[in-house]
Order: sequence, then structure tokens, then C-alpha cells
Amino acid sequence: LENCASRIKKMGRGKAVIVDAVHANVPGGTIVYVDQTEVARDFLASTHNLPLTLLGEVLGIDFHVLGIQVENTGIDQPLSRSVVKAAKQVLAILQKTFT
Repeated sequence: LENCASRIKKMGRGKAVIVDAVHANVPGGTIVYVDQTEVARDFLASTHNLPLTLLGEVLGIDFHVLGIQVENTGIDQPLSRSVVKAAKQVLAILQKTFT
């Protein structure tokens, strides 16, 4: 996400949906959809170098996070079945929405 920040800003859309793995204190494979106020309030953790709320401020965008709760976080660990199932559901939702 940080690598795309300047491109996102140049697009000037004002809104974004960030699809990512999250740490939201829910069972692995759970799909969550929250807006930026919930990210700040609930401290939805991400693996990014910059907090998502700060990134949103810098880019001047309102955003939502469509996330999948991670399950295996060790190095070289495969995706769990529940995360793979959730990823397929998210992909189907995005394909239906944007095609």
C-alpha cells in the first residue's frame, strides 16, 4: 500500500477500499468490513509500516477496509483453509461488484 501511495493520491478519487489481511481479534478467516473511524477506534492492526489512519490523512482520502483475519502468522506458513475460503468469497464479491 505504501508503495502505491503517490499513485493513489494522483488518482484524486477521495475514497478507497483497502483489501488486506487484518488482526481484528476475531476467528481466523473472518471477513471484516470497517470504515476509517472503526480502524482508529478498534485499533485494527495491519502489517503496514504506516498506520492506515495516517495514510488516509496523508492521501486525503476516506477509506474502508475489507479484511480477512489472519490465522497462521509464522514465517513460511501456508494459508489456513478458513483464510483461503474467505479469500475466495472476497474475490467473488469484488468480481460481482466491479465487472
